[in-house]
Amino acid sequence: MKKICLAGVILSFGIFLFGSSSAFSADELKFVCNEAVKKISNRTEIESRLIAHSPTTSDQLVFLLWDKADLQRVQTYQKLKRWMDVAVTAATLPVTIFIISGAALAIKIEGILNPRAKGNVFFRQTRMGKDGKPFMIVKLRTMVANANKTGPDYTLSRDSRVTPLGRMLRRLKIDEVPQLLFNILLKNDMSLVGPRPLALTTNQECAEKSCLWNLRYQALPGLTGRAQVEMHDAKTVDEQLHRSEYDIYPIIKSSVYEDMKILFKTVTTIFIGKVSP
Repeated sequence: MKKICLAGVILSFGIFLFGSSSAFSADELKFVCNEAVKKISNRTEIESRLIAHSPTTSDQLVFLLWDKADLQRVQTYQKLKRWMDVAVTAATLPVTIFIISGAALAIKIEGILNPRAKGNVFFRQTRMGKDGKPFMIVKLRTMVANANKTGPDYTLSRDSRVTPLGRMLRRLKIDEVPQLLFNILLKNDMSLVGPRPLALTTNQECAEKSCLWNLRYQALPGLTGRAQVEMHDAKTVDEQLHRSEYDIYPIIKSSVYEDMKILFKTVTTIFIGKVSP
């Protein structure tokens, strides 16, 4: 009952601060309230923080409701993660290069046998990264050439643009392997675990519909994440918005244990096939 009352206080202040024309949905306000009552059990403290800071965006609202120790823990762990990322990617570098080389050869052979599948080995696309800064993601090409000109940036269900080999590479997540070398080890654009980076057009559509969307940019985007191992791939913007809470969770709960759990589930998912290709 006490938690319900505290959530009501935050919800009331949220409506007061952002007004009836706010881009917040009921689910988004509920998420903010739930995260707040997990950390603060004193009504006076909640009210004083909300009044003193007068947040104007959802990310400010959520993060000011954390205490300083939480913020420091998250920031410290984000720095530690870089060393972990380098250690893991460097240790697996021979295997990474072997997989990329084998897949590249297979893609070239498929292009010879199937003219429709002919094209570059690598696919590069601008994605949104940490602090809202764009970067170039590198993947193995799994679609026909110029696929983005004949359809949306995200993959549709039974997408005809995906080549036969590309479907297998996606099923085994091999198309993501180049990110270990280019985006994580060399450029530090990404981390092993974090919210998956999206194409700029998809990102803009989601940001326009949700005030909570930008919370995902508090950390580096990841090769894998909680949404990847616990939900099916998003085929629409609305489905992507629903996945956003799963992307935000690992940032709020940043720890070695949580990251290792996600990495373990990722390996399990590849072989069991819980996530659609």
